[in-house]
Amino acid sequence: DAASRTLTVKLGLPDQILPRRKLDVPVSITGAGNGTAYVTLAAVDEGILQLTKFVSPAPADYYFGKRRLAVDIRDDYGRLIDAKGPVGAVRTGGDIGGRALDVVPTKTVSLFSGPVALDASGKATIPLEIPDFNGDLRFMAVAYDGAKVGQAEQHLIVRDPVVSAAVLPRFLAPGD
Repeated sequence: DAASRTLTVKLGLPDQILPRRKLDVPVSITGAGNGTAYVTLAAVDEGILQLTKFVSPAPADYYFGKRRLAVDIRDDYGRLIDAKGPVGAVRTGGDIGGRALDVVPTKTVSLFSGPVALDASGKATIPLEIPDFNGDLRFMAVAYDGAKVGQAEQHLIVRDPVVSAAVLPRFLAPGD
């Protein structure tokens, strides 16, 4: 039971905000010991996280979760087989040839606060500059002290009252 080594983390975010603003994110933890506790805060575009299938950090599961014995292959044939893919899938290179993907005309958001010390009551306010962005942000907080860890996640919608996007067509012909 990891309850005695887990912190409870809470984020005090509104449901929705306007972009291009400074956002002060209140963070509070309960269950900290006598030492100094720290928290890190990340705010990332939910679209990017869904594309990469990113799971929010859960340090309690990592440090205190049950583990089974791991088995690894230690021969040359094992370097050809991708252990994470379907059985027998051979690792091969693609034919992209180092060509970069086309520029996507969408602004993405990835903000990180770094470690922030909490006060004696287990509270902190973390300022973040929200850029010109319309979408859903996932806020992920990870807190720790000398003996305990904890995490929290909350979504925040960032949107202007009216959004207009002027985009040029992909192709133009003479006289257009």
